[in-house]
Amino acid sequence: MEVNLSSLSRQIETISKLPPEEVSEALSPDAARELRRNLNRLSVALESPGDIVDRIVYSPLDLVAIRLAVDLGIFKILADSQEPKSIQQLAGATGADATLLGRIIRLLASIDAVAEAGPETYVATKISRAFTTAKGISGAGFFIDCLVHAWASLPATLAKSNYQNPTDHLHTGLQVGLRTDMHAFEWWSNHPKVFNDFNIFMTAQREGRAYWLDFYPFEQKLLAEPRDSEHEILFVDVGGALGSEIRELRKRYPALKGRMILQDRQQTIDHVSADSGMEAMVHDFFTPQPVTGARFYYLRNILHDWPEPLARLILQHTSSAMTPGTSRLLINELVVPLRGGGPFPPHSDFNMMSIVAGMERTEAQWKELLGSVGLEIQEIWTGDGETESIIEAVAAVRDGTRP
Repeated sequence: MEVNLSSLSRQIETISKLPPEEVSEALSPDAARELRRNLNRLSVALESPGDIVDRIVYSPLDLVAIRLAVDLGIFKILADSQEPKSIQQLAGATGADATLLGRIIRLLASIDAVAEAGPETYVATKISRAFTTAKGISGAGFFIDCLVHAWASLPATLAKSNYQNPTDHLHTGLQVGLRTDMHAFEWWSNHPKVFNDFNIFMTAQREGRAYWLDFYPFEQKLLAEPRDSEHEILFVDVGGALGSEIRELRKRYPALKGRMILQDRQQTIDHVSADSGMEAMVHDFFTPQPVTGARFYYLRNILHDWPEPLARLILQHTSSAMTPGTSRLLINELVVPLRGGGPFPPHSDFNMMSIVAGMERTEAQWKELLGSVGLEIQEIWTGDGETESIIEAVAAVRDGTRP
């Protein structure tokens, strides 16, 4: 079938000029992802082999230019302005050399991070505005200052290990790239700006994505079984930082009774407010779980931070505290699809490999890991392909006893 690519090009140009909210509202999230995938395939089909190589090998410079624009406040200036801004106006507003600024802006314009409104005159785009958000600003900082060093060192690190799957969290691309002996978490805590950017980025990471309480039937699970609501331990958030999950539970279910316990390290628990509707407890998840028989144990993005032996240790301590038949483990992490997935899960997997020798796991890998400590998956609940799933697991019972 003959396709009129010129007509298609005009249609795409027309659609791209529509208000962003009008475009995004026209398609479901799944349909939008499929359209993006098809448009990317079309783009590749239109490139020569040389074009493909150039695009990929030069792409790190796109992030460098975006970081410079964030540091200089270029995106905010353009986003806040009702009128286009010239290079000279931007130089005056930022204090940057006009020649240097022109070089930065031209790269940004080439990737549609800004749009040309006239000769050396520019306006904001959707990309510009994305990098005026908390996620955009912190991401540009955290990724350049830390992550790209680890990523760039990954090929040499894997070659040195004869391409074995990483299992040593103190010998990763991060240690090589940043020339440190520290674990990633320790290095971040010793670099306040990086640590602050990391915390802001991780908090903002969930914005616009399906939240686990939107697709996991938490209330129905509670009502399905008898409970001593006044005194039972309802929910234990293991490694839960400042307790945002418990706060959300209290907000959504204000009549919900039962104890909710937040566990984390001392330096984190010290910052939990006393009137937060939860019990704050200092706990290291590499040691035995002191809270036994809770209805729900919750782990969010904990296990992907650790190689298999340490992830297994965390789960062993959790499993030992669970009561067969009543306790459930909720793991809020990615389940990597074997086919048809988007770029975020494998990108996240490579990132974890580079910085902590951790990994994002497929369904089969989750089953194997949980089964190794006497847990079995009841069901996996997923909001969409780019969002962390809820893996619901219980203590396995065989021949009347736990394995």
